[in-house]
Amino acid sequence: MGKRFDLAIFTLSRPDDERKEDMEFQSDHAAMNETSIMMALHPELVHMENLPKDLNEWPLAVGGKDPRKYASAELGDKIINYHLERMEKILKDQLDKLS
Repeated sequence: MGKRFDLAIFTLSRPDDERKEDMEFQSDHAAMNETSIMMALHPELVHMENLPKDLNEWPLAVGGKDPRKYASAELGDKIINYHLERMEKILKDQLDKLS
């Protein structure tokens, strides 16, 4: 936990030695994780049919596992629930310290 301006700041980011690559919110860019989260929350905004056959084609900026092969709403739900449970524990622990 960090403090700034007398506020407690909490983040979903984890230290590298605690990361679970397939379960992180910000471990890619427009690839498996971010696409999965969008598929779970707002599937109407996901249009993978617009991706070119070659993900290395410039100026496309997909960084991570190919969302066409690996992304799913189910994985998005798992990522979201993993972090909800994780943050719930962190926040409860901090509240307990204030009591």
